[in-house]
Amino acid sequence: MATEVQIGSRRFYIVSEPDDRQGWTAKVLEVSDPGVDPKSMGIVTSGATRSEADERAFGVLQHTIREATDQS
Repeated sequence: MATEVQIGSRRFYIVSEPDDRQGWTAKVLEVSDPGVDPKSMGIVTSGATRSEADERAFGVLQHTIREATDQS
C-alpha cells in the first residue's frame, strides 16, 4: 500500500507493508520523473498500525526536508 505526498515541488510515496515482528513498516521513496524508478530516502519506520508507521515516516520526511532547507 502506498500514499503519495507532495512537499513543495517534490513528490514522495510512503510505502507500507505488514511486518510479522513490528506490526507495520513504512518506507519513503522520492519520485523524480515519470518512468524513472523512485529513489529511497533511507527513511524506514514502524508502528503497531499502518497509520502509525505512515505518520512516523511522514514526520521524519518533513524533518529531513526542513533540515536540508535550513542548511542551504
